[in-house]
Parts: sequence; structure tokens; C-alpha cells
Amino acid sequence: LNYISDEKSITKIKPFKQDEVSEGRPCIKGLTLNEVSDKKRVLKPMIRVGNKLTEVTWKKALLYIKNNIAKLSPDEIMVVGSGKITNEDNYVMQKFARLCLKTNNIDSCCTRLCHAGTVKAMKDCFGAPNLTKLSYLDEIDTLFVIGSNPLNNYPVMFNRILDKKIKLISIQYWDNETSVKAYFKLNIQPGTEIVLINGLINKIIKSSRYKKNYCYDGFRLLKEYTKNFTSDYVCEQCKISKKEFGKLYDIITSSASIGVCHGMGLTQHVNSTEDVHTLLNLAILLNAKILTMRGEVNVQGVGDMGLVPDALPSGAFVSMNLLSKVWKNKVSVAHGRTLMEGLILRPVKA
Repeated sequence: LNYISDEKSITKIKPFKQDEVSEGRPCIKGLTLNEVSDKKRVLKPMIRVGNKLTEVTWKKALLYIKNNIAKLSPDEIMVVGSGKITNEDNYVMQKFARLCLKTNNIDSCCTRLCHAGTVKAMKDCFGAPNLTKLSYLDEIDTLFVIGSNPLNNYPVMFNRILDKKIKLISIQYWDNETSVKAYFKLNIQPGTEIVLINGLINKIIKSSRYKKNYCYDGFRLLKEYTKNFTSDYVCEQCKISKKEFGKLYDIITSSASIGVCHGMGLTQHVNSTEDVHTLLNLAILLNAKILTMRGEVNVQGVGDMGLVPDALPSGAFVSMNLLSKVWKNKVSVAHGRTLMEGLILRPVKA
């Protein structure tokens, strides 16, 4: 984005034509950022005295925090990060919490809640938490979208989908903006995503329409597990017709190069990890490109930096020796509190 400003504030925001992501067409949120960023902002630290917030110097504010935190045990303090700040800031926050405050009460709701299931499933299937690149849109002719509304939620990405004339499949509970633009839409019964996808897997395996020039780990197990997801069973559970299910199958198996895309409509379930596992099973059989659409702007980065209560920036807690060696300081492996625990169930004091 290009920021036009006077001596006091940003007056206008214009597209940056050379931006590789937006290609000069950013979303309306970015173009109107100046309308909210310069109004009634808190510009100085404030300390509450009684019911009134009073402006103080940075030195006094930091000393106030230091003196009050010194009275508390590590378990009485919590640090909360955000997808709205940079990887570097999130990294420093969790390092401060672990080394200075000696606590793993560290959380960022956006990364743990929004896509913890995605990260776990990705690591299980591919050994990496994220495999998404927008450039994949240049390599596919069909995009299978489930539990996501990219037209509304990811307009920059959706512009590129339209530009490439990609054949769009939209699987949702009810029509959304993306469904209206889709080549094929299918509205299924809420909570039946796994049934639908396993039905497709079963049909693909039985008809040998999967990519055969790959070695699949667990193929026989998948074949055995999905054999009962017949067309009749899938249509009954998902409340769709056999004609709809057949057309969906024909589109995805006739594609020369397909991509799969999911969002929080697939992960906001008690069985979110299984939802994503199932979709990735389908993607592997079709050799599909994976476009995972996350929640906030930097959800992936927050998790990668270790701003969560049950992992370190070097990975699982079993990597503590490595991290301790790099930081030259002992790292605690006590499981920290989540945001809900720290605020409501077992509230911290700071």
C-alpha cells in the first residue's frame, strides 16, 4: 500500500501496483485503514488511579509493571500475543515470558483456536505445519472449497481465482457469496464434511481414479476405513442427491490439476483435526495443491514463533534441550494456561 500523508496524519491510501500478493488490488480493509488508524489513539502510557486513567511517562509505566510483577509467582502471570503483530514481536514476547517471567502461560487465541487442527493435521500428513502458496493458483484448473468463503474473507485471493478462470467448487451448509460465483455448489447437512469426503475417497479408490505414480503410506488402512462410505450412505447423511454426488465426483476426478481450500468452517468443530486429516487424504490421492485459508493476518506466524502454551518456538516440549542450549538458559516444560483458563477458569493476576 502507498500511504499519502500530511504533517499530522495519513490522508489517503492507494494500491501498490508492484505488490506480488495483491497485484495492485488490495482489499477494502487496507484501502480504508486511515479512517480508523489515526482517530482517538492512545499515544502515551496510562495508569489507572481509582476509576481514572492518568497519563504517565514510559519510565514510570515500565517501573510500575516491573514492581507489580515482582510480587507475583510465574503461574500468576500470563502473556497474550496476536496475529496482528509481526513474527519478531511475537517471538520476543514468548521469549520474555519463558526466560524473564519463567512461565509458559502464553497464548494467542487466533493461532491455537482458529487452526490448531490444521497445523496438527498438516504435520501428521506432511511433517510441516503449512504448505500453502498463492502461486498455486497459477497451476490449477479446479479449486475444491469447503468450509470457507474466499470471496468475502479473502478478496485478494479471490481476484486471482477469477483472473485465472479457475473452476470453483463450493461445499457449504448454505449459500454464501462464493457459492453464487461457483461452477458447482453443494449444500450439505452441518457436520457431515467427513462423510462427504470419505465417500469421495471410497469412490476414487474403487474406481482407481487416484494418482498411481506415488507410494502411499497407509493406503490399505484408508481403503478399509472408507469402504462403508457408500454413495447411498453419503447422500443420506449429507442430505444430497446421488446426481449431485456423482457430478461432484466427476468434476474433481476429471480435473487436470486440482487444488483444495478450507477455512475455519472446517476447523471450528470438536473433530477439527479429523476434518483436516480427511481433506488431506483426498488431496494426497488427487495430488492436489493445498490452499489453507487461515483466520487472522498472521495466524501461522504466531504458532511458528511458539506463542502457545503447549509448544516451543523450536517445536514440541521435547526440544527443550536444544532451545535451552541456544538461549543459554533453562526452559520450563510446565504446560501453560490457555486464554480461557487464564482469564476465566483459573484467572491469573497479571
